[in-house]
Amino acid sequence: MALKKNLNKILNKLKTRIWFSIYYGKYLKTNLKNNLVFIESRNGTDLAGNILYITKELYENPDYSHLKLCISAKPFKTDDVKAMLRQYGIKKIKFVRAESLKYYKYLTRAKYLVNDTSFPRRFIKKDGQIILNTWHGTPLKNMGRDVENEVYNMGNVMRNLVFSDFLVFPNEYMKEKMVSAYMLKNLSKATILNEGYPRNSVFFNTKRRKELRQEFGIDGKQIIVYMPTWRGKVNSFDTERVIHETTRFLEDMDSRLSDSQLMYVKYHPLMKLKFEDDEYKHILSFPTGYEYYEILNMADTLITDYSSVFYDFANSRQKIILYTYDKEEYFRDRGVYVSLDEFPFPQTTNVDELIEAINAPKDYDDTEFIKKYCTYDNPDAVKKICQRVFLDKPVTNEEKLIPNGKKNILIYAGDLNKNGITTALISVLENIDLNRYNYYISFRERNLRADPTRTTILPKEVGVIPISSEMFFDFKSAFAYNKFTKHGKETGKIKKVLAQAYAREIRRHFYGIKFDHVIHYNGYENNIQGMLTQFDARKTIFVHNDMVQEIETKHNQNFYLLKWAYNVCDNVVAVSEDIVESTYQISGRRDNIRIISNFHNHDSVVIKGDMPLEFQKETEIFCPNPDGINHLLNSPGMKFITIGRFSPEKGHFRLIDAFEAFHKNYPEAKLIIIGGLGKLYGKTVQKVRKTDCWENIALIKSMKNPMPILKRCDLFILSSIYEGLGLVMLEADSLGVPVFSTDVHGPSKFLKENGGYLVEDSTEGILQGMYDFADGKIKPMNIDYISRNATIREQLEEIL
Repeated sequence: MALKKNLNKILNKLKTRIWFSIYYGKYLKTNLKNNLVFIESRNGTDLAGNILYITKELYENPDYSHLKLCISAKPFKTDDVKAMLRQYGIKKIKFVRAESLKYYKYLTRAKYLVNDTSFPRRFIKKDGQIILNTWHGTPLKNMGRDVENEVYNMGNVMRNLVFSDFLVFPNEYMKEKMVSAYMLKNLSKATILNEGYPRNSVFFNTKRRKELRQEFGIDGKQIIVYMPTWRGKVNSFDTERVIHETTRFLEDMDSRLSDSQLMYVKYHPLMKLKFEDDEYKHILSFPTGYEYYEILNMADTLITDYSSVFYDFANSRQKIILYTYDKEEYFRDRGVYVSLDEFPFPQTTNVDELIEAINAPKDYDDTEFIKKYCTYDNPDAVKKICQRVFLDKPVTNEEKLIPNGKKNILIYAGDLNKNGITTALISVLENIDLNRYNYYISFRERNLRADPTRTTILPKEVGVIPISSEMFFDFKSAFAYNKFTKHGKETGKIKKVLAQAYAREIRRHFYGIKFDHVIHYNGYENNIQGMLTQFDARKTIFVHNDMVQEIETKHNQNFYLLKWAYNVCDNVVAVSEDIVESTYQISGRRDNIRIISNFHNHDSVVIKGDMPLEFQKETEIFCPNPDGINHLLNSPGMKFITIGRFSPEKGHFRLIDAFEAFHKNYPEAKLIIIGGLGKLYGKTVQKVRKTDCWENIALIKSMKNPMPILKRCDLFILSSIYEGLGLVMLEADSLGVPVFSTDVHGPSKFLKENGGYLVEDSTEGILQGMYDFADGKIKPMNIDYISRNATIREQLEEIL
């Protein structure tokens, strides 16, 4: 089984290498075809709405006869898309399977790209390509940065909007929300087309409305359209339950509607709800082969709930009813920009109210609603948009986003996990003037997938640019990477290939964005270090640890990539004087090394220390006492504590050995170890179980706020084998808890300068520190953090 798994892994890696070798070959070598238009709707799952109307205009209007059209579709949607093309007489159009090699071949050749959502994460825009993004609707529900648990994965949508050349906004409200949610103001150079949605032109076509009603033989009937929104997420949706509830609803409605009424139903495709046209007397599914809005244009009444379709349908001036039977449940985990109560439409919560509203005349005034949300909609929108984009005619109402004139600074943060580096970063953001520059925090989407809420710790004043996918190597760059990172081959050719690969990644994720300064704050992660070397900007990398020791002990860094990054950076910032020498050992340069200590938010720590003790769902606790941590904290005897990931460099095993020896003379003493990430939690539990004092040791893995526990302890011990600075020492000091540390690079100089206590770097040294504390020799440092932070702020502003 293991062999098969490894074999599949190798084969998948090989397929990926082959795929990207072909794609990057096409990307680098093919020239753009100036007459080729690549069209995609909803990631290839549809051909409708704005995209269909643009396709029709380009096909039917002789002004565009010089253009060749190419449309993509997913395999399961191919037949539907082809049927739509046939229905509207669109012929001689190139058809490709979405995300196939042929798909990327045309994607790299087309001068014009048209989309209503986003192109795949693999896609890299080429210079000279012109991208039109219409988006797919005026938003009611929050988007982008405004959705807390989805900020981490907004990167692909965001980059697609940023590198678009034209964005269509049918009203000022939508423009405001999109620009804000995806932080476009100082990033996007797009031309904003303040024009109506192409699909909404149908609502001004009364002739087509009459034709279709006659074609379907429904003249004289009251036509109702029901278009509810999608409920749930793609990977977490109770399809069977919803289909059962929906079937009951349709049966109930069918029995209540009169013979003069006919209701067309259009559900989201992910619901997979299908029924035959003879299944109900008064209800039909949307006819295939027709664009949805043409069917919608036949309606006298639209019933919807939280779908943005009502913004568009309001152009028809027909009646809109909101069926909000599950409003409280639906909005429990979703934010909205505008309350439904602010709209003029009647809201119903059950079938009785819904039937009553259907049979009642339209008795509300939607003038102001139409003025606000249908501002730019007009019958000629698609004509004007196509003339502007494909013929470069100045016929649209357009504008450019005006940046604020401040410098853009990109800060790579790492995984934002609960650790010292994240704490230090948040302290930086809380202590610098965030209004002086435009700050953007970046991280890898993959690293936050397990806990998307980590982004909530970021101040609202900073922007966010997630890196939406991992680095893709082709054969050539993979070979160069292995030669460079494993054997230190620094030949010009090897470095040139790697430099091209990293520059390509920058184009993929940050195309068109001008950064004045790029800061790799985390200081780790090989490919981020590599990308840093290729940014056309001032470059800074922070060093939070003895990286020589990290390489030797954990093998989690690459000497050659670090050397490259340290050498090309304008600033290599060591957070402690003690780690300057190890940094120099790697880089071989001293002139760009700066020493800037970490900020410390004393007041914030004090506040956190006074908070109630809380554990999270993911918290794991090893505490032999049945009454738990509180009982241990309230019991007599000295309480020792350390806080740091369950990782070899933290020296937890030797701390436990020292405590076991100390406990023989002080049997009431307690030891608490709190850690976040790290692979040694299970082994640490086993280690504790084998001691004679295991009943007096508690281990806690992963808690958001350990300060209430730290405050109730008597001594903080930093038992590290090597360290950067050890910010938790400062947190202990803020809470009035005495500190001692092993005499290792990082904390050593800091403690010497601030009257702290150092012990020999060994188990015996830690044991002696415990005895020294018991003898009253170790006291709190009581550092002046206001003065210290002011000095750090000056140093940091100097490099910014």
